[in-house]
Amino acid sequence: MSTRIVGGHSTTIAEHPYMVSIRARNHFICGGTLVSTKCVMTAAHCSILASPSRWQVHAGTTFLKSHGIARTVRKWMVPADFNFFSIDMDVAFPLEEDDDVTVTGWGLKKEYPAAKLSNELQAVTVTLTNTEKCIKAYSEQNNVTENMFCAIGEHGSDACQGDSGGPAIRDGKQVASCARTTKRYGFFDSRIVGGEITTIDRVPYLVNLRQNGQFSCGGSIITGRCVLTAAHCVHKIPPATLTINAGASRLSDGAQVRQVVPTFVSTFYSPASLDMDVAILKLNQTLKGPYIAAIPLCSKRPNDEAKVRVSGWGITAENGREPSEQVRTVLVNVLPKPQCIQAYAGQAQITATMLCATVPGEKDSCSGDSGGPLVYQGQLCGIVSWGYGCARPQYPGVYTNVVSPRVNAFVKTIVMQNCL
Repeated sequence: MSTRIVGGHSTTIAEHPYMVSIRARNHFICGGTLVSTKCVMTAAHCSILASPSRWQVHAGTTFLKSHGIARTVRKWMVPADFNFFSIDMDVAFPLEEDDDVTVTGWGLKKEYPAAKLSNELQAVTVTLTNTEKCIKAYSEQNNVTENMFCAIGEHGSDACQGDSGGPAIRDGKQVASCARTTKRYGFFDSRIVGGEITTIDRVPYLVNLRQNGQFSCGGSIITGRCVLTAAHCVHKIPPATLTINAGASRLSDGAQVRQVVPTFVSTFYSPASLDMDVAILKLNQTLKGPYIAAIPLCSKRPNDEAKVRVSGWGITAENGREPSEQVRTVLVNVLPKPQCIQAYAGQAQITATMLCATVPGEKDSCSGDSGGPLVYQGQLCGIVSWGYGCARPQYPGVYTNVVSPRVNAFVKTIVMQNCL
C-alpha cells in the first residue's frame, strides 16, 4: 500500500495551518496535524523507525524545501493495541458514509514508477465509501477494522505515499490520520514471495525473533550465544521484551527459546536511510541441540547475478496479513549495484553497506523476513533490510551487505567482545 495526493490541487499552509511534515535528518517521512502547541497527531505506523532525537516536525511552510519552524520530537505515544500488520488503531474518529473530507499532504502525485514527493502542499476532497464494500475490496490484503474508514475521490483522486499520518478534515475538524504504507517506510515490508516451503534442518542457522511473544523478524545464529539481525528490528526496543526461537520449522512448533539480554546496534545506524542496518543479539543461554547451527560470515561479496538464498517466515504476498506458519526459502539473483542505484534514484539512497537482489516480478523477500539471512555457498552474506513493495519488477530487495568493511568491522568487534 502507498500514500500520496493523486488528482488533487496545490494549496498553501495558510489554508491548512495545522499541517506539519515529519522528517528524519531532513528526509520527509510522514505528515501530521498540530493538535496543540506541543503535540502532533499522526499515524502510528509512522513511528515504527522512530528514534525521537533524530526526528523533527516542520510547521508553517507550504514547501518541503523550506524548513519553516522546526521542533525535535521528544516522545512517540502509540496505542498499546496498535497492530502494524493490520494497521489497526491507526486513525482517529468515526464518520458517516458519503461524507466529504479533505486530505492534505506532500506525498507522491502518482503511483510508482517515476513517482516523486510533491514540494508544494497538495489537497484533495474524497468521499467516504461503504465499509462493507471496502472490506470486500481488501479481503485478500489488509484487514479493514472498525477503527478504520475508507474514502475515494472522483476521477482517480486519492491520498498516496508520503501522505501517511496527514489529516482528513471535515467542517474544519480532523476526523482521521491517513494510514497507507509501503515496504520502505511502513515497516520495511519484507517476506518470501515466490518461494517454497522448506524445513529447519535445511536452514538450521535461521531463528525467529519475537517481541512480547509475537513474531516480528528473522535472524541468523552466528555463534551459540549471538544472533545477527537487522537494526530496524530491535532499535529502541527493550531487550527484556525480546526472545528468539530456534530449531523449529513452524512458528507454532516447540522450539528452543532464549531471552535476548543486550542488543548491539551500531552508532552509525540510520533509521532514515537504513544505512548500517545491522544488529547483534546476545542470548541469556547458549543455543544447542538438533537443527541448530551457526553460519559463517561471507569472506567476499557474491558476484553480480549470483544466485543467493533467502529464508524466513514472512508474509507471502505484498498485501498479505499474516506471516507464513512454515519456514520458506527462495533463490534470488544479486543485482549489479549501478542498476540498484538507478532503480531507486530520486527516492532512496543505496549506500556502501547495502546490496540488492531479486528476480523481478517473481521472487523477493517481504514483511516479516526482515533481519533474516541472505546466504551464498553456505555463508551469510546479507541481512534482509528493505525495499518498495515485494517482487515489484522495478524495485529490487535491499539487503545489508555483511562484507561491507563498516558492517564487517562492527560485527567482528561485537562478536570478539561478547559472543565467544
